[in-house]
Amino acid sequence: EEICEVENQMAEQGIPQGSMQAVDSATQALQGVNNLHAELNSQLPVEMKKIYDAQGKMEGQVNTLTSSLQSIMAQLQQISNHQDKVVQAISDDSRTVGKSSYDENSLDINAESSHNSLDENSSDDDDKKDSHHCSHGQFRFKVPDEKSRLESLCQTSSVTKYNSTFQAAFVECTNVSEAEALSRYISGLKSQTKKYVELEELRVLRKAMKLAENYDNASFGSYHSSSSHHKSHNRDSSNKRNKRHHHSRHSRDRGSKQEKKAVTNAVEQRNILRRSVLCVESSQKTNIVSAQQVARSY
Repeated sequence: EEICEVENQMAEQGIPQGSMQAVDSATQALQGVNNLHAELNSQLPVEMKKIYDAQGKMEGQVNTLTSSLQSIMAQLQQISNHQDKVVQAISDDSRTVGKSSYDENSLDINAESSHNSLDENSSDDDDKKDSHHCSHGQFRFKVPDEKSRLESLCQTSSVTKYNSTFQAAFVECTNVSEAEALSRYISGLKSQTKKYVELEELRVLRKAMKLAENYDNASFGSYHSSSSHHKSHNRDSSNKRNKRHHHSRHSRDRGSKQEKKAVTNAVEQRNILRRSVLCVESSQKTNIVSAQQVARSY
């Protein structure tokens, strides 16, 4: 209707017909634009909804990836903490094992040597000493009441059993110098290896003597350092109390001399053991074949 009115007005005003056609074309174009605009407005909510849905999915995926990343970081932290604990535990175990091994070796020296000395003296003092306990100076031990255990030990001639048996029989040992304990251990080991070499070949004796030498070196080194510190401390104390405690100083000096003598005896016994190895090796060369057969039977 509006177009018709416009055409009528143009006709009344004398406007040419070609101009009317141009107006019609422009009007149709405008109408097409309006239709396109309306169509776009109708499709816009649908497209916006698609965009919002895609954005929501992307945000969900981002949240999932963030959670996964946090979980992975937490697991990595746990693994790192566990590795640190394992490394620390291994380090602590190595130090503990080294310390416990040294303590056990020291205990073996004291227990084995002292108990072996008791076994040698028990045959002469059965009427004077109790069958279950025996005191010697500052030592106190529990002697096994089953003599068969000691007889079995002598028959098997095993250095390992020699160590374990006397360690089990050891009860307590206080205020005993390492030199005296070492002397007793070497004395017992000397007696044991004499029986051992009769049944086994020479390499077993070498192993036993090497063990005794290691004990000797380790114990003598620690005893020497502790003895030097002890003597220096005694000199400082005696300078301050030389008048009031003359008797105590004399007792300590006498004890130090006894310890030095014990160390000297231990070194001499070690030398004797080494010489005995050479003698035994020379005497056993002719019987090496039979000794190896007996060793294989064990």
